[in-house]
Amino acid sequence: QKWWGHTARIEYVACLGGGGENEVYASASYDATVRLWDARSKSKEPLMILDDAKDSVSCISSGGKGVAQ
Repeated sequence: QKWWGHTARIEYVACLGGGGENEVYASASYDATVRLWDARSKSKEPLMILDDAKDSVSCISSGGKGVAQ
């Protein structure tokens, strides 16, 4: 599966889980965004774009039960 959207290098990718029919990944980038992706979808567009960061995002942590921190 290929996804599109970051405008700078991707620094980190994390599986937020979900299992079954809801497999969600998060990608962090030097473009100061985190994007959430549905691995089951055929869409190349993200589910959500988190753009509150003021600088590059180099790491993502899951708070358990699929909650990104």
